[in-house]
Amino acid sequence: MEQNKKANRKIKEGIVISDRMQKTVVVEIERKVKHPLYRKVIRITNKFKAHDEDKICSVGDKVRIMEVRPMSADKRWVVMEVLGKKKERIEEEDKGMPAPVRRAQEKEKEIQVDTK
Repeated sequence: MEQNKKANRKIKEGIVISDRMQKTVVVEIERKVKHPLYRKVIRITNKFKAHDEDKICSVGDKVRIMEVRPMSADKRWVVMEVLGKKKERIEEEDKGMPAPVRRAQEKEKEIQVDTK
């Protein structure tokens, strides 16, 4: 019976948008849905407060959170793991830029390394 309860816990992935509280982070989850009448894809964002015991998260990190019993008035999630740090995510997003822009940025980085 205990395994069934743990298996039914919801797991979500999102971005940390605030880490100012002690042992708590605010995680923003974004999902895209098609509007029922207009058929346009819209973004829906939700914010969840999650428990971060070891303060391993910082703003901009991508994290996975899991639903748990209520820990306070509005905290019902706990951080399971950090999927990516902010710096790694920025580098990953840069790879999605158009090739000429990406090449120009890479050349600038090489020039900065050569001058040092």
